Order: sequence, then structure tokens, then C-alpha cells
Amino acid sequence: MTEKQTSDTTPHRILKEAKCSSLSGNSTLLYQIGCDDEKNLYIRIKGNIDGGGFFNKEYVPLQSLLETISDKQVPFTSSVFKKLFIGKSNNTQCFVLAALLAEGLITQVENKYLAGEKRRYGVLECPASRD
Repeated sequence: MTEKQTSDTTPHRILKEAKCSSLSGNSTLLYQIGCDDEKNLYIRIKGNIDGGGFFNKEYVPLQSLLETISDKQVPFTSSVFKKLFIGKSNNTQCFVLAALLAEGLITQVENKYLAGEKRRYGVLECPASRD
């Protein structure tokens, strides 16, 4: 894919629909994980149940998200996803990060320079990739 990695096409199959808290904890998000005919996984934010703010409902290839954060040094913030959401609301990258956190693909990392600052994240190792 090109620099813009989002896809506005709907995967042919929804595998999971779940709720999670936003990163701020001020709202509940509804997200979906789906796949296409080639079994590529996608994720999208479907709704912001009790919060405000704009966001984009496009499906994003999960592989693009994981490749983006696998190259980053820990800790990282939601800004690592900016190139995937060109021209989109900044809420989208934060909301997708919240869904990845809920799915256990990333973890919160405390900032050693700012005590109590928790808006930094690290990638969890996939059990299947361990030796």
C-alpha cells in the first residue's frame, strides 16, 4: 500500500465487536475487527458511545499498525500513527490505540521522566513469535 494505509472498504467478515475505554477514560469506544477474503485483519472504530469528538470509521489494516509500532522505540505515543491517518481527525489515532490496548497488543509504559504520566505505550511480544 502507499503512505496512506487506510481502507474504506468493509471487510467481508466481522470477527469481533467490542467496547473499550478511551485513553483518557472519559468515553467508551465501540470497535470492530474484521478480515477480507485473503484473511488480512482490519480494525476500525465504529462508535464513541458516551463521548464527543470526531473520528474516522475507516478500516485500517492491522498489519500496517503493527509494522508502524514495531519500528518505534519504546515508549511511543499515538502520534506514531499520524502517517496512517493523513487528513483525518487526531481522535482516530488515539481511539485505535485504545482498541489495541484493549486487545492486549500494546501495554502502557510509565514515563521515567514524568512521574505518573501514562500516555506512553510499548509493544507486547506475540507468544507465537517467541523462540
